[in-house]
Amino acid sequence: MVGIKLLHLYRELSLSQRNELRSRCSNKNDKQFLILLQLLNFKCENSDELIPELKRLIEKQWPGSKDNEQKFRRLSLFICEQFEIILIEHYLSENNAIKNSLIVRSIEQKGNLSLIKHYYEKLYKEASKKNHTRLKIQGLHGKIRMNYASQVESELKEALRANEELLTILNEDYQKRMVEYYYQCSNIYLEQNHLLVDKKENLNSSISNFLNSVNKPILRASLYLSLAKLNYDNKKLSEFLENANFELKNAVKQDREYEDIHRKIKFLELRLNFFSGKSLNYLLTLSEKVVDSFDKYSIINNNLLFYRLLFLILNSEFDKVDEFLNDKSLFFQGDSKIHRLFLQALYFERLDDLKKSTKILNEIMYSENYLVAVFSRLLFLKILTSKEKSSLYASSVESTKRIINKNKNNQLGHVGHLYLVRFFKQKDKNKVEDFNHSEIQLNVLHRYILNNKTE
Repeated sequence: MVGIKLLHLYRELSLSQRNELRSRCSNKNDKQFLILLQLLNFKCENSDELIPELKRLIEKQWPGSKDNEQKFRRLSLFICEQFEIILIEHYLSENNAIKNSLIVRSIEQKGNLSLIKHYYEKLYKEASKKNHTRLKIQGLHGKIRMNYASQVESELKEALRANEELLTILNEDYQKRMVEYYYQCSNIYLEQNHLLVDKKENLNSSISNFLNSVNKPILRASLYLSLAKLNYDNKKLSEFLENANFELKNAVKQDREYEDIHRKIKFLELRLNFFSGKSLNYLLTLSEKVVDSFDKYSIINNNLLFYRLLFLILNSEFDKVDEFLNDKSLFFQGDSKIHRLFLQALYFERLDDLKKSTKILNEIMYSENYLVAVFSRLLFLKILTSKEKSSLYASSVESTKRIINKNKNNQLGHVGHLYLVRFFKQKDKNKVEDFNHSEIQLNVLHRYILNNKTE
């Protein structure tokens, strides 16, 4: 476990942070720092090579030692600590409000009121610049206490003014916290709605009533987004998404808060319109607008990009897809790698390169990511039907049915998944049946897997 932590921390370090660590290590004579320096100088194409290299360095330093495994653990913990220190230092150098918050906490016990007041003032000013509510509240609390302690009228007036400002901020913060509460409830409902099905109507009513007391467009947009998720399976979905976009347009500042809610709205639009069964043409147009709206950002969100590329592959626009799927350094890194693999499997299947597609599907169909796992299995069944009778077919149908039933509380696409399994099961029995899916909510990928058509 400690080795995994070391790898994750190493990947978080920037080039400048690694160089700074090298410089520090070169000024130390301690064996641990010398090994860390050699590890940082080790040139590897893949960071996974780091752990074997650390073990090699330990063996080199202590050849034949019986407790090298224990040394590996101790040294890994030491290296993790050095990585953490450099990350914290760089973070604090760029976040003065948090730095001042830590300083004032460290000196409060010593009772130097003049110095404490100075750092509370600095904390308040920096937090105000960054619009950091929690730290601003901390700064105001401190200012009020320091001003009250003087018992001078001018200071007490300032304490009263700060107290009124604190009340305003607390009211604003309450609204933010409530908006966040509703947002998390709607997230849970969207993924496992049985957990909140009894509270759905109450949540709809509460959010609608709370909207009457909220004026900030960003918060109102988030509330409408929560309503959209609670109503993903009915006609109100489009209305609430439109309202969320309308409120976002009224936002005065396009800051990080704006970018965050903008990204969430656009992702939800793509995801829910996909699962609600919209046509491929509609989804292509929508996804193009969404991607264009992200031109001002340095990189496109992987979740948005996944749906855009999915629709392009289904529409046989392979030239637009190649760049994204082949560039492994920029897109679909970390946990998102599995999304790229699924898109590649679908890409090869569309090109009729079933061998490559099957190889990838065999890697990812057991993934813990249910979206990838279920569609990988359904696509695999489609490929099996195109071949001669396979001994894998019947068992693959049953295992796919089991995973769908196991995830029956994940309702997005559930009816369509079961419909396709039933279709493949009937096909295995060579039963000729008219599968009329006009009343079944199939998404565009379901329709392609079913009969090679997207409409």
